[in-house]
Amino acid sequence: MPSDLSPLLFRPPNADQSSLAQFTFIGPVKVSSSDVIHGRGLIATRDINPGECLFVTPPTVSANIGEVKRLWSGSNGKRSIEEVAEASLLKSMKRSIKAKDKATAISFMALTSVHSDAEIDVPDIGQYGASSSTDVLLGRCEEVSALKAIDERRANDKDELLGIVRHNAFGPDYHNYSRIEQTWMATSSPDPSPYSRILGMYPLAAIINHSC
Repeated sequence: MPSDLSPLLFRPPNADQSSLAQFTFIGPVKVSSSDVIHGRGLIATRDINPGECLFVTPPTVSANIGEVKRLWSGSNGKRSIEEVAEASLLKSMKRSIKAKDKATAISFMALTSVHSDAEIDVPDIGQYGASSSTDVLLGRCEEVSALKAIDERRANDKDELLGIVRHNAFGPDYHNYSRIEQTWMATSSPDPSPYSRILGMYPLAAIINHSC
């Protein structure tokens, strides 16, 4: 594996993304529900050295940054970039839910949409029958053609999906959204450069984010 993956992970949005999966790297970590205070979390399987890479994963689903810039520009200031990015990500999620292969959809449906200590609010990763929880969160559940009944209900609830996004997605913070806006306002080009990504679901990273 190359020592520096940034040229691949942060490539332009119109570049071929098919080779990203081969650079997924999972180090000495695992998803556990028995070694955390509540719910589940990402824990180390051994002592970790300073600077050691724990994992590298592309998003399982993401907002289309070209679409985000086009829709934001067309709103004439009526919509924020953050609002448009959330809408684009939700659109990508719904597309995954409708797809024949449900592996991508399951990767984010396995995440909770609320902050709560109640176990009932934490989806059971084990229900999908994958060899490991990590495989579920990386979108590696093979031959899954249908969602569980509870996931079907959640998938048809816009507020539920939005909750999953707002509690788990990774993207710019408020100040960085403002910086993107200032950069885009300075040009009339539809090209979103110098930015190549804006908001995405990284389910494995979400587990370490708030252990739920």
